[in-house]
Amino acid sequence: MLGYPQLDIGDLDAVNHGWKTILVAANGANGSDPVQLKFPPDTPFQTFLDWSGPKVNVTPARRAFTETGDEIQDFDQLLDDDVVYISKGEDFCKGGADKTTDVIGGYVVKELLGEGGFGRVMKAVHPETGEIVAIKLINKRSFNEITDADRVFVEIQALRDLSHKHVIKMKDVVDNPKYICFIMEYATNGELRNYVSKKTRLKEDEARQFFEQIIKGVHYCHSKNIVHRDLKLENILLDEGNQCKIADFGLSHFVVDSHATVTEGGTQAYLAPEVWNGQSKHSSPFQLDVWALGVILFGMTHGRLPFERPDRHTLEKLRTQKQIHRIRVDPPPKMAVPRLKQFRRQARRSTTLCMSIVLF
Repeated sequence: MLGYPQLDIGDLDAVNHGWKTILVAANGANGSDPVQLKFPPDTPFQTFLDWSGPKVNVTPARRAFTETGDEIQDFDQLLDDDVVYISKGEDFCKGGADKTTDVIGGYVVKELLGEGGFGRVMKAVHPETGEIVAIKLINKRSFNEITDADRVFVEIQALRDLSHKHVIKMKDVVDNPKYICFIMEYATNGELRNYVSKKTRLKEDEARQFFEQIIKGVHYCHSKNIVHRDLKLENILLDEGNQCKIADFGLSHFVVDSHATVTEGGTQAYLAPEVWNGQSKHSSPFQLDVWALGVILFGMTHGRLPFERPDRHTLEKLRTQKQIHRIRVDPPPKMAVPRLKQFRRQARRSTTLCMSIVLF
């Protein structure tokens, strides 16, 4: 029986530890309820199709899709209680089945923009006004701990408190039965990382313009006592006019005391040396963002990051403020070398000093 001769796959009476419950419907189903089936966790994907198809009158079953139209390639992609649409080979067409998942906050979901550990981001359009937004879908079943839910609510609070032209705007939050949905401003030109990659590296004038915008956005966040904690090229988005928008506040933190300890987090290549040295609790949390700003500037002007993960030799250089890389850019022409060295030592203390260098 397709690799499981002793098991009646899909039989709800077969209650086994670790089995997945999947809700299966026919592609294009018009209002019919999904069929609830159970499968062992190591079920081959083709076996899943072969068993699911006949249950919803789809034979032969050749393709499967999520509720949002993403094609499924591996059974491991599925979680308990996921709704899966089975097709004979045609593209996704949900029809009238569970239309509420296609319309969120009045916006019609159109296509996938990206996905990660948090969930996925969808492009959506308002049917009457034509306004385009990005909707961040956070699957509630991905909350492994209470802290995961807390992090989402911190992000909601942070975005509600922020209103700046260089910070992505949150328009609304919708509580869906399966998802927490952030309805966000849509950044037409995507990630700064992709923009830099296409050009190999940016010229100094363009990098300076982008960096000025990013610093202004971060400075505004800090003025609201919010530390981003995951600043990186991927989290800087560009609108249709190539204006920078800081996005993804999923690891952000409200700081009451400028010397308060902040839980370590973020992306390895952008982490400050005090994090690697285990000394971050003795530093101002705002400095974590300022270090990441320096990595972003290096990435824009060099087309690569200074390092993915510092080794012991690099960490020692960081600790003693010795040169790690010979940079391609020149200091501002009006800034004397002694003054530049002074700024280098002090710039990590605040975004204000960073701006004074860029705007010099």
